[in-house]
Amino acid sequence: DHEGPSENAFAGEGDRNCEWSINFNDDDRDYSDYAHSGQGVVLSNAWSSNYDNNIEKWRMKDDYLQVVNGLRLKLEDQLRMLYRHSCQLTVFGSLLNGFGISGSDIDASLTFVSFQRDDQPDSTAVITELTDVLPQIPEVTEVQPIPNARVPVVKFIYKDVLGCFQFDLSYDNKLAIENTSLLRAYNTVDKRVTQLGIMLKRWSEYCEIKDASCGRLSSYALCIMLIHFLQTTEPPVLPFLQQVCTYGFVELFH
Repeated sequence: DHEGPSENAFAGEGDRNCEWSINFNDDDRDYSDYAHSGQGVVLSNAWSSNYDNNIEKWRMKDDYLQVVNGLRLKLEDQLRMLYRHSCQLTVFGSLLNGFGISGSDIDASLTFVSFQRDDQPDSTAVITELTDVLPQIPEVTEVQPIPNARVPVVKFIYKDVLGCFQFDLSYDNKLAIENTSLLRAYNTVDKRVTQLGIMLKRWSEYCEIKDASCGRLSSYALCIMLIHFLQTTEPPVLPFLQQVCTYGFVELFH
């Protein structure tokens, strides 16, 4: 028999006993008739209601984005005083691409506006320098450099009156900034893209398969796989980039 989702099937992270999958004990059973029956409609409606409620609970709120922008400006000023006056911080990633959930880490890229593009210093050297500079900021704790990663990064906690915020700071990460714009553009095509992306991230966190620092999948990888699925399903939900490149896909949906 089909064992439907429990009342806590999409509960928050605090409920570690919730069920995150629907189990089919009879794998060979044909559910096509059931899917088109009245029972299927009832289950679908219940699923959709639960789904919508949790998406609303998990999704990034505008007030959180305002808090993050305030922290960005504050940290930028502190780095200009302690490090280089030309520091500029740019936030990217899930906070801005449409797949953000409440409490997401803050991904930020540091650049030096006084340098020409070809004169930017080495990323590993900058991350090493930041490892010495960041502890001088009173609000910063738990500084953890990862200089040998594919994209060198320094992780740290920023303690503010509004709470503690996890930062992942990289240097001159222009590709990630462009990818953020691309994902945000895909999110504008169909609201289901955002909903499925948020649900996928919550599911992957519960199953402990999303943690790039441990060699697992990154949030970006999950989003890309979702987009590929939505491009290749029938009928397709999302267009291929090549189909609209004549117009400039990201610019088209801004």
